[in-house]
Amino acid sequence: MTAPLLDPAVIHRRRYYVLAVLSIVSFFNYMDRSVLAVLIEPIKNDLKISDTQVGLLAGFTFAVFYASFGIPIARLADRSSRVRILSIAITLWSLMTAVSGLAHTYWHLLLARIGVGVGEAGCVPASHSLISDYFPPKERAFAISVFQAGGVVGVTFGLAAAGIVAQTFGWRWVFAVLGAPGIVVGLLAWLTVAEPMRRGHKDLAQTAPPATGKLWTDVRQLLGQSSYRHILLAVSIGNFVANGLGQWTASFFVRVHELTIAQVGVWLGASSGVGGVVGILLGGIISVRLVARDRRWEVWLPAMASGLSLPLYFITFVHPVAAFAIGAKFLAALVAALGTGVGLASIQSVVPANMRAMGVAIIMFASAFIGMGAGPLAVGILSDYLAPHFGRFSLRYALVVTLAVSLWSILHYWLASRRFREHAGDDELETCPA
Repeated sequence: MTAPLLDPAVIHRRRYYVLAVLSIVSFFNYMDRSVLAVLIEPIKNDLKISDTQVGLLAGFTFAVFYASFGIPIARLADRSSRVRILSIAITLWSLMTAVSGLAHTYWHLLLARIGVGVGEAGCVPASHSLISDYFPPKERAFAISVFQAGGVVGVTFGLAAAGIVAQTFGWRWVFAVLGAPGIVVGLLAWLTVAEPMRRGHKDLAQTAPPATGKLWTDVRQLLGQSSYRHILLAVSIGNFVANGLGQWTASFFVRVHELTIAQVGVWLGASSGVGGVVGILLGGIISVRLVARDRRWEVWLPAMASGLSLPLYFITFVHPVAAFAIGAKFLAALVAALGTGVGLASIQSVVPANMRAMGVAIIMFASAFIGMGAGPLAVGILSDYLAPHFGRFSLRYALVVTLAVSLWSILHYWLASRRFREHAGDDELETCPA
């Protein structure tokens, strides 16, 4: 690996190519973790497992390893080559996704998904840190929104492809078909993305932080700042709802509306994907002007988007007509996504330049346990609890109850805004050469 790229003008010219590559990485990152949502019913029937076991498989167990490896990998990314870490990570999770199709017992599949979680732990912190050094602060929310949009496209493609492949060839082939191409993407990142210099608020010549200090000291420094702490809680609690809904919505349409796996994959993938991509990109574009007027829009916009999406999600789960419910899901995904990239970009605004990967990793750690882990598991447990009273409709009520938790996330975004401008400092003055 060559020395870090130091010329700001070269970094500026290459930024959109790098963003394109990272968006492809994001595509595979979110696709490989999301395809399980469409495969829940055939896997459950084949392996004879309960909703609670599915919740552990799709959520908590994956999240434990994703979270546990995320912080040490991020700390390494803050002190070494982020490109190298990212390339190895995508190769690992893609290989383990392909291996998932070979599982013939619940425990074998669980171990394979653990491998996916370990690999994916290296993606978002390193990618966001790279984006923050390739793009100036005024473009950062837009760039991270594009990166996240790549993930939504991955979810869309994954849901549709998983439904069609599973319906035609069986669920095992889905993992092999969708996992293998990611290995090529890992090679692409390794060979074509240059490691940039690390840019601080005022020191554009900074290259890398010293490899000294204790992990807990870094964590304590970040958690001691109130804006960062509230963003952590807002994102984590929001992910509790998002992951709970995301992992179970496909099963909801299969059970309640009696759609086929292929129908769910195509229609749910299209509604969630198109809505999500349009919402994320629109939010990123809007944020360029809003954030220029007031830095607090980095946390105000995700709070507003979350609140406005609640009634649309409610309609999705209670309306008796499947087509109308899918239409409501499209609008809900669009509105909720308006704040996705902007909220994640706010992390980069309030953390020191030499702790950007760590700042993201800590939030991903909390989000993994609270969101990916507890979200799907809580919905599964609640659905099993309600099943004796509501039968196949128990999942509907479990999802509706989960929606209410979004109000807690909105509260923390508002609390983060109270000192956000102070903590964001003056890095909005930082520019890049044309």
